Amino acid sequence: MRLFTITPTKDKKGTLALFKVDVRNNGKLEKSLILKIGQKYRVEPYNKLKLKHRGRSGILMGYSTDDWGRIYGRLKFDDTHRIGKVDVEELVEI
Repeated sequence: MRLFTITPTKDKKGTLALFKVDVRNNGKLEKSLILKIGQKYRVEPYNKLKLKHRGRSGILMGYSTDDWGRIYGRLKFDDTHRIGKVDVEELVEI
């Protein structure tokens, strides 16, 4: 079972703009990400069949969680200026 844990960390200015996301699969650390609010990211899904938001870029506005513990990034897309939810594992910093 995949578990996501998020811990807010302070940047050099002392603000809570950085978030460390740990992805664990069956108790083993699979991936560790550091996300920064206001940074530009591009959506690159690992699954070739997942076409939603593929190749789109935008600014990270925040994050949200669901009842199962998955963490989604709230991205304001550059092409439509709308906010969409994207899996945090699919975000690549530009």
